[in-house]
Amino acid sequence: TPEVKKQRGKILLGLSRLPLISVALVQGWALGGGAEFTTACDFRLMTPESKIRFVHKEMGIIPSWGGTTRLVEIIGSRQALKVLSGALKLDSKNALNIG
Repeated sequence: TPEVKKQRGKILLGLSRLPLISVALVQGWALGGGAEFTTACDFRLMTPESKIRFVHKEMGIIPSWGGTTRLVEIIGSRQALKVLSGALKLDSKNALNIG
């Protein structure tokens, strides 16, 4: 629902603005909302077998909790466009290479 979407966006915005250091530890898959969650943290750590994937494209939507904006800030607009439009599966090595 629009209310839930708005609430989750506020939660991730609050996390990104915390006056503390935040770390997302990915062990396994971070898909969709999980991928968006990682963008709200200051640092992202992944185990070698982990993957991050913005699957929104598969549903015909865009990340709606602020993940698009934060992803552009983290990896730049060109890389963000590739990741989002291709619904790329980023393993730990690929994620490190793009930023």
